[in-house]
Formats: sequence, C-alpha cells, structure tokens
Amino acid sequence: MDSAQRAAPRRRLAAGRNVGPCVPRRTWWVRWMIQGQRFTEGYATEQEANVRRDQISALITLGGDPRRPVVTKTRFKDVVTDALRSYQGTRSLRPATVENHRIAVERHLLPYFGEYIVDADHFDRAAIRKFIIHLRGGDGTPRILADSSIKVMLPTLSLVLDHCVEAKLLLQNPLRGSGALWRAEQPGEDIIDPFTPDELKKIIRGAYEVDPDFGVLVQIVAQCGLRPGEGLGLRRCDVDIAKAEVNVRGSFSRRRMGPTKTRSSTRSVSLTDHVVVDEALSRSIIPRIKAMKITTMDPEERLFPLTAVQYWPRRWKRSLDKAGVRYRKPHMLRHTFASVLLSRGENILEVQEAGGWRSATVLLTTYAKWIKAAKRDGASNIASNRVNLRRV
Repeated sequence: MDSAQRAAPRRRLAAGRNVGPCVPRRTWWVRWMIQGQRFTEGYATEQEANVRRDQISALITLGGDPRRPVVTKTRFKDVVTDALRSYQGTRSLRPATVENHRIAVERHLLPYFGEYIVDADHFDRAAIRKFIIHLRGGDGTPRILADSSIKVMLPTLSLVLDHCVEAKLLLQNPLRGSGALWRAEQPGEDIIDPFTPDELKKIIRGAYEVDPDFGVLVQIVAQCGLRPGEGLGLRRCDVDIAKAEVNVRGSFSRRRMGPTKTRSSTRSVSLTDHVVVDEALSRSIIPRIKAMKITTMDPEERLFPLTAVQYWPRRWKRSLDKAGVRYRKPHMLRHTFASVLLSRGENILEVQEAGGWRSATVLLTTYAKWIKAAKRDGASNIASNRVNLRRV
C-alpha cells in the first residue's frame, strides 16, 4: 500500500478529547527573583496572574516573602452578624432579648471594636478592660453607660467572642475565666430610693387630678408591684373585677407588646390584699376601674392606651409636682411595693410571688435594709409589751 494512502498518525489532544481539532491550553506565568533565586507560579487566567503579581511586588517592597501564603485578616464587624444569627438560631429568645443584643452591637460594640482584627493581640483581657473603662468614663471621657447597663451589654460581646473561638479566630474568650474583669456598683440608697406611704398617697391623688384614668394606672402599679411596662401592657381581659385581681401576661415597651421580663413575672396579683397604702384608698380602685372611659369593647385591647413617653416624662412628672414629692422614676413604685411590705414583716415568699421576682434571694439581697428594720421594730414591740406586763 502506498504510504500516502496510509492513515495519518493520531494527534495528541487536550485531556479528555480524542476527536476534533486540537485546542491549546494557555497558562499565565508569574516570575520573580529573591536573593538570586528564581521562582515561578502558573495561573489559569490573566486576572489571577495580575492580582498575584501585584501582591508579590508589594511584599518584596515591604521586605516580605512571597513564598509564604497570604493570611486574610478578619475584622470584628465581619463576624458579628454571623455570631448573632448563629446564637439566635440555636436558642429560644424573647423579642426583647433579641432587641437588646441588636442595640448593644449597633450602639457600642461596632463603634468601638468594628475595625479591630480578631486575633489574640486585639482581643485579650487588657483590651476588654479598656473597653469597660471607656464605657464607665474612666479614660477622661463622659460616662456612657451605667454599671447596670454594662452588665446587660457584656453578654452580647461574650457570645460574639464565643463564635470567634468556634471559628478558630481566637484560642479562648477573654471574658471567661481568670477572675472578674471589673466590679459593678452595688445597689445602694441612691439607686433604690422608694417612696414613703404618705408620699405614695399624695402621688396617687395627684395622678387622679392630672387624669382619672392615669390615676387608675398609677394606683394599680403601686398596689400590685408592677413594672411600668407591665402596667401599660394590661389588657381589658387581664383585669378581673369580680375577683379583684389583675393577670400580668405581657409588657408594653418600645411601642409594642411583648412577653414579661421573666417567666416568673407571669402572675395573678390581688388588687386589695397587698395593701401598700391605707385600706380605704386601696379598695377604692374597684369603683375607679368601673368609671374609666371605655374607648373600645375589644377585650384584647390595652386598658391604658399610652406610650412610655406619655406615661413617664409628662403625666408622671405632673403628678409628682402636684403631690409636692421629689422626682423619682416610675419604677420606684415597684421598689416601694417591696420595701413597704417587707418593713411591715410580710411573708417574703408571698411578696416574691406577688411581685413576680425570680427568687426570694433577690428580695433578701436588695431589700435587706427593710427586712432588718421590720425585725428591729418587731423586737422593740415585744420588749415594750414585756415592760407593760411587768408594770401591771
């Protein structure tokens, strides 16, 4: 057979191809020299090669070694969103808790730590302590947060740092272990400053002068030991006039209804049994509730259609002015409820249940002053009775 008629040798084509025209593969090479040694790297696209070339030029200019891998620095603001999403996705959180985490991140953590690189050099115990000093105004700047607010905000930072540990960006969370980083101010008389029974009577009367319906709100909050949000969150169906009690099932804050602060705060409280003021004023609450203006017959609607702004700075301050009583926040009505009852020697477990505190330990630590006063008064009464018995 003639050689021209023989089949042409099969061409070697690109991998995976055995038919068709040959498609040449192109590789973009980046070459550089360090200390007399030549190095070469190949890339599939021109864009990747150009990016690597610029990196190598910058590293050589700064005295670095292009043979070492480029480490990407992760900033705090790049991980905080994923940390919150992961935490909220694995736990059953109340809406108020989610909102508190968001506020802590946006107002305090991101402005301070946002550009910090997440590594052991930037996030150690010294850095966290410096942040706390900054919040307390210890670095010469005005104080940003009270100690009670810092205690609420630091768990948000801790959960973000826990996420960084899980992502292997940190070896450990500097907020955990090795002792306390700081000590918060202990509640004192400047923080817990309850009203006296006489002041409370004047405040209730002053509130009725400002607005009869607002007076009902103040009297219910005072006599039942409610938080301001719990009082604003009372619905028409929560008030049982026949049983003379209120059912605390929610709280109104930030212009929306939500659950109570804790699960133990869900409770039923008598309107007349826990008498903080005199019995006649206490029992007058029932006819005053019946005389309230009815805006809607829907039992699910709030009994007091006020916002926190309308309650606190406006009507509340006017009530105190009419009563001639020094200004204190509405939450002090709750402290008054506990302090007055404990100073009279009431059963601490009954007071805890009525006020919805998590445990009696809170009452023992926070209101120990009034419990001691009750014991002292009781002891003096017993001693005087003994003296009278001897004289007879």
